[in-house]
Amino acid sequence: MAVLPGAASSSSTLSTNKVKGQTFKSWFDVYERLLGAPAKDALIATLPKDLADALRFGAIVSSGWYPIHWYTTLYDAHDKLRGHSAGFARKMGRLTTEQDFRGVYAFIVRLASPSTVFANAQRLLKLYVQHCSVTSVERSDTHARTAITMQGSSDAMWEEFCGGSEAILLVNGAHEPRVTVTRTDTDSVFVDGAWTLS
Repeated sequence: MAVLPGAASSSSTLSTNKVKGQTFKSWFDVYERLLGAPAKDALIATLPKDLADALRFGAIVSSGWYPIHWYTTLYDAHDKLRGHSAGFARKMGRLTTEQDFRGVYAFIVRLASPSTVFANAQRLLKLYVQHCSVTSVERSDTHARTAITMQGSSDAMWEEFCGGSEAILLVNGAHEPRVTVTRTDTDSVFVDGAWTLS
């Protein structure tokens, strides 16, 4: 997903929405694997004190729920340190999803067919985000469109979501999957997935 024209990098007001602690764990595991421990430490040093302290002192646990703006702050901090890199959030989404679905969420990795990935989008999102709503708009063997609302979301989070969705589609038999997002308002998007079958 390209950065969307006219879209803010994050919701204009602080959201009460929350993300699962596992999301932070996976994100930092992959970030360190890609860029190294010094880069991870440098990023944590630039974060707001409440978030940095929670990370340093182990206050974020996999099963807990934490403010969504803490999560969007990770991408903002990365961009400030290293500059915005097109495709970075999508890559993080793919790698963190692959890690999670080899480990803690392995029990739902296979959903039978690519189109069922979108049919189960709310179930999948609820693993990571406390409050979201999902409506299937259209669905076929090689395409799906879904409307999703996620309060407090950011462009980087949606790009990450695209990468994660592509990873799940691949596991479920899709070839050359491509997931894109079109924002409809501050917190709502259409998600389009297209793929081929063997």
